Order: sequence, then structure tokens, then C-alpha cells
Amino acid sequence: RLWNLPVHYWMVRHLYFPCVRAGLNKNQAAFACFLFSAIFHEVLVSIPFHMVRVYAFAGMLGQMPLVFITKKLERAAGQAYWWPVVGNVLFWVTFCVVGQPMACLMYYYDIQREKLATGEYETAGDIGKSVAKDLPGLVAEAAHAALNATKA
Repeated sequence: RLWNLPVHYWMVRHLYFPCVRAGLNKNQAAFACFLFSAIFHEVLVSIPFHMVRVYAFAGMLGQMPLVFITKKLERAAGQAYWWPVVGNVLFWVTFCVVGQPMACLMYYYDIQREKLATGEYETAGDIGKSVAKDLPGLVAEAAHAALNATKA
């Protein structure tokens, strides 16, 4: 719950409220925040991968309909005691099970396809061998990064 509060506060102070003061309604200001965040996420992913794709951008903007659907369902559920659990499950399934892993796979696929096109790999079978060789190290690296992030 608290992991993104500094970013949230910064976005509200420096983007959302200025947009509202400039005459945008709340939905337009929220869209501006999502758009800014989507562009920023794409830049943060594109720089290390040395390629510009729209996967992170689309993933961030894809959350807008999810917010709308969640709010509609919340209104329909009323004060139901089980609603926070359903909303939490909906978020984590779309974010952690579907969204992030799918984006990582798409970026990785594009990197491997680029290597095949530049001749770094001879055949698509070489990509499979590379994945099998690199995967344990990549998983260990990701786990290490996740542990370090939780310590901060």
C-alpha cells in the first residue's frame, strides 16, 4: 500500500492539481497523470533495452479501464465486506500474473528477434538454447533485485 506513495504525492502536487487549476476536469487531470506515467515507464524500460516499444506505455494506459471497471464494481458491491479482497485480487492478477510477465516476455522476444536479424544467432533454435542458458541467471538476478528493493 505504501510503496508508491512518494510518487503518488509528487504526481498529485506537480501534475494533477496544476491540471485542475488550469481548467481540466478530474478525469482529464487523471488521464494526464496516467499519460505522463506511461511515457515515463516507457522511457525507463527503453533506455536499458536500447529499443523503443510501446509495451510499458500500453500497460500503463491499459490500467485506466481497469480503474474505471473497479470503481463500477465497487459501487455495485456497496459496503460489502468482501469487496477489498476482490479488488485486491483483480489488481494483482492483472498486474503481476498477466501484465508484468507478459511485458517482460515481449521485450525479451524482441531482443532475441533483433539478435537473430543482426546475425548474432544463426537460427531460431539458437535463441532457445540462449534462453535455456540465460534463464537461471536472469531469474536469480531478478530475485536479488527484488530482495534489495524490499530492503530500501
